[in-house]
Amino acid sequence: MNMGKIEGAAQKAGNRIEKSTGCGFLPQVVQFMGKGLEQGINNKAQEFYSYVMPPIDMQKENNVITVSIDLPGFKKEEITVKLDGNTLWLNAKRAREETEATIIRLQRPNKIEKHITIPARIKRGEEPECSTTLQDGVLVLNIPIPDSGKEIIIE
Repeated sequence: MNMGKIEGAAQKAGNRIEKSTGCGFLPQVVQFMGKGLEQGINNKAQEFYSYVMPPIDMQKENNVITVSIDLPGFKKEEITVKLDGNTLWLNAKRAREETEATIIRLQRPNKIEKHITIPARIKRGEEPECSTTLQDGVLVLNIPIPDSGKEIIIE
């Protein structure tokens, strides 16, 4: 039987308690608590990964900012991207496959919500059209940056 370290330690502790006390109920409680703790930690790990993920690269060349975002396992239909002023909003959500198998580890996020500040002066309501592609799990956005400021001519 495959199980996590915490659940396994709880199983061993429960077995020791049962051998020393002869009580079958207390070990089950300890084992149940260990399993619950393990699941809670896995859930928190998944939340953490969805917070720090996905990896994002951003480059500026000429008047275009290129943003590359790793979204492996997400389909185009599961991703929503919105540019609101100079903030890029990313939402990706997929359904977890149901399985009868014993879960050993769950770290791949099912849901990612991220907002990224674009280093450009883009006014809300004046967002430029962006070209976007999703290939091999990488979402690439090309955001044209409007020229800002006024050039001063030296006489």
